[in-house]
Amino acid sequence: MRESINTRLLDIHAFKHDPAATTSPTLGFRLRQSNEIKDKALHGFRHNAYGFTGPDFSLRKPSDTFRIICLGGSTTYGAGVETDMYSYPALLQAMFERTRSPGGKRIETINAGVFGYNSLHTYLQVATRLRLFDPDMYIIMDGLNDLDAAQALHRKVYTREYTIPETFRNVVGYERNLQKALDAARRDNVLAVLVSDPLKSGKDPAASYLTDGNQDLAELLAFGRTALPVINASLAARNHVPFDNAQDTFDPILSDRAKTRRVWADDLHLTRYGYYLLAREVYRQLMAIPAVQQAAGTSRAASSEELDALFPEIVLWRPADGMGWAASTALRNGEPEAVNIKDLETNDKGWSAFTPSDSEIPATLTVAPGAGVTRFRIYPRLEKASDSVSVFWLSADGRRQPIFTLAKGFDDSHWTP
Repeated sequence: MRESINTRLLDIHAFKHDPAATTSPTLGFRLRQSNEIKDKALHGFRHNAYGFTGPDFSLRKPSDTFRIICLGGSTTYGAGVETDMYSYPALLQAMFERTRSPGGKRIETINAGVFGYNSLHTYLQVATRLRLFDPDMYIIMDGLNDLDAAQALHRKVYTREYTIPETFRNVVGYERNLQKALDAARRDNVLAVLVSDPLKSGKDPAASYLTDGNQDLAELLAFGRTALPVINASLAARNHVPFDNAQDTFDPILSDRAKTRRVWADDLHLTRYGYYLLAREVYRQLMAIPAVQQAAGTSRAASSEELDALFPEIVLWRPADGMGWAASTALRNGEPEAVNIKDLETNDKGWSAFTPSDSEIPATLTVAPGAGVTRFRIYPRLEKASDSVSVFWLSADGRRQPIFTLAKGFDDSHWTP
């Protein structure tokens, strides 16, 4: 029975069929390696030669490098943003690079997060393949997919025998799996840090912060925000490892609707600013660890204000659909509406392009098709990894329905076709 349940846990939602993934005999599914895909990026995220998200790195760790491997599910992977450069592991590395002491080592983060991975995947990875990369530290942020797995197994297998909390503890085995992962890390002399996955669930269990009002999800997250920090704190105390309850950083945000939209891309995942706040929180936690201080060449962590000044492209960012824009009288009259838009000069072939007047904030061009128009074309042009173009359908009441987003996962100095 345990083997059967573990098989289910390795791919609850059949992610092996996702274009970015493939079947794995030991993990259920894994990300495709760069040589297994035609493009350098899928979903706007780079895949490297070892099947991780982000740039390539050497198998042999350089002598001047402190290597951190980040494990978890989609919130470690970076779901919710246009490119892996805005995932929290990538932003964490950027924080160390921008605050690096002249005498310190390079602190390298490897993003081993995969959408759909839970604590069982974490244990299996730590006990097997990850030791090949000679890590100095693991940052483990599990919980969200364990909650999801508990709900899925409860519905499919244990509807009568177990409640969801019992399924989470006894069947999914979140605490059991993480204990095995910590034991494996200790045997390999690798430091470990536990982080609680920030959930879109406030302190008031009666209030729902979810965009679609999903009551089942709200109840699941409410259970998770209480259970996960308690279990993680207990694991950390027993194993003498640091624990960061990131939920404490995000709780004050949930009381403000505009701030919540700026931080959460949907009901589960964060925006680039949300991942920045998470990376900033983890950075502070790591800089309190003697081994990291020694590697960084300093015991002083940059303050939040100092980090904010180093990341203006993140701090100044706002979500395009969270700015309060709505259909105007100009749109109702069939006229285009532009926000933060400028028109570039026409080239020798008669083409011109709209681009943001201020490149630090999103620009929006809204067009009302004429009577009888059912099709139109757009030609997005992207040059840098920080560029993205999103297309929305604007309904009569001002609601925006996303159609698609085009983004670049890397800088190559070329325009997209």
